[in-house]
Amino acid sequence: MLTSALNNNIDVECQQILRAMTRSSNSQKEEIDPHLLTFFGNLKNVLLAYSKYDPSIQQPSVPFGCLATSVLQNCQGDEVSTFWILISLVENYEMRSFYQKGLPGVALYGEVLHHLIEVHLPAVSYIFKQFHIEYFDYFDHWVKELFARQMPPNLQALFIGSFLKDSWPYFYRVCLSLI
Repeated sequence: MLTSALNNNIDVECQQILRAMTRSSNSQKEEIDPHLLTFFGNLKNVLLAYSKYDPSIQQPSVPFGCLATSVLQNCQGDEVSTFWILISLVENYEMRSFYQKGLPGVALYGEVLHHLIEVHLPAVSYIFKQFHIEYFDYFDHWVKELFARQMPPNLQALFIGSFLKDSWPYFYRVCLSLI
């Protein structure tokens, strides 16, 4: 019963990601490329395996699914490599806290970015304060997806490679560049 419910949640998540990536509306019935359907079968397998490996991330969320999608694309559909890279990201780069209840990692790493903006971009910090823009307004999606929705796939591959090599300092340099 629990496996069935988990499987249904992952099915729903995969369908949401599929809709987002194909951007087809209800009024426009397009046939989906069979390679894309195979890809999403692979994605479902990765998310299901990950949810069994790490139950602390109760059910993988759409942001986690976007991250998994990006990694799977970079691994050219290789489920095993994708699974282990996700484990590396969560274990070695302390990303588990971004997907847990209450999002404690977003608050912690967001405060670091907030401080970096104050130090390195004081004019931007002033504007953020003036318009009541909090780091959570933009940082939440950036960090949980590692820019999966904000970058084209070819740049995402470079970003993930550099992130795996240089860790959080690289991530913050990209954030400050975008701001």
